[in-house]
Amino acid sequence: MPSAKCFSCNDLIVRDPRLPVSRADGLCNLCERRINNQLFHIEKKKVTKPKGKGRNQLSTTTSSLARGLACTLGHHGSDDGSSRATPNRTTPTGPCHPSLRGPPAPPIWQRRPMSPSPWTAPKPPPGPRVDISGPATQPRNPAVSQGQKKMSMGYVLQETGYKEEPRAPLIKAPTIKAPDYSDRMFKFLEEIEELESRLRERDSELEAIRAREDRRVAEKMRQREKELEAKMRKRDLAIRKEIDRLREKLGQSEKSLAETQSGLQTAQKQLFTIKSYLGKSNSELETAKKELSKVQNELEESKEQDRCKICYNKPNEPSFIIPCGHGPFCTDCALDWGDTQMADEDHYVGYPTCPVCRGIETDFVRVYV
Repeated sequence: MPSAKCFSCNDLIVRDPRLPVSRADGLCNLCERRINNQLFHIEKKKVTKPKGKGRNQLSTTTSSLARGLACTLGHHGSDDGSSRATPNRTTPTGPCHPSLRGPPAPPIWQRRPMSPSPWTAPKPPPGPRVDISGPATQPRNPAVSQGQKKMSMGYVLQETGYKEEPRAPLIKAPTIKAPDYSDRMFKFLEEIEELESRLRERDSELEAIRAREDRRVAEKMRQREKELEAKMRKRDLAIRKEIDRLREKLGQSEKSLAETQSGLQTAQKQLFTIKSYLGKSNSELETAKKELSKVQNELEESKEQDRCKICYNKPNEPSFIIPCGHGPFCTDCALDWGDTQMADEDHYVGYPTCPVCRGIETDFVRVYV
């Protein structure tokens, strides 16, 4: 790729041979754009011809701008073909205009590295441009076309209506032989393309790995979802069976509770009936108890009456009574009582007396109960 140094800023120029060659081959893009802008503003400042003193001042200003432009285009290096050009700061007609002179070039070790991307020429701004190309780039026809005439500096000055002051002719910049970096640049471009292709391959492999991993994760998630759904269905079925069993048991419990409640009501009715019957039975029982007590009393009395009136024991069979009605007397007591009465001299009357009423009794009568 051909390269050279700019005549104005002494910076390295690298141009792509695949792009069309510009007319300003000795200028960098920045200087070419700056010069085109200056020419555009010069053409734009067309005014009518002033009179007197103002005319000379405007002529001096226009001439100064033209000299500065020529000085900017006239910077060149030594003729020995060295890589570093020494700019000419002055011209025979005066110093370079400061607005047209760029900043000094920095040292090589402080310059920015060149971009590996291919160089593209920027679009020039609107307005006339200066034709600074050498005779090799001029057309074979010596006749100048109307468009080329308008884009020349002389046409611009002629349109302003003022005459230029005498100045030194423009010095053609010599061709500076710069080292050829085309092979190295093409090698760098090929390496960059190879790296980009490898990077694209890596990206495609990474995308394939990501897609495969995404599919694996998605398949695993689907399998997990299926397992969870199966477990949930199984659990739901077990829960439903348990609910049905509990409902059936609840129905049986409700039925048993209803039967128990009905039996309880029947038992309560029976209890009420039994209580009423027991009330009547209690009253009858009290009456029976009273009658029983009375009978027992009578029985006791009858037992007392059946006992022997002397020894108060139950008389042996047969027993004896006295004709007065008192008795009974057991056999031993009756015999002993009779013998005692007969032997008592104080009461001896010849007949025994009654042990109860002490009445005179003729004899004891034997009875069988």
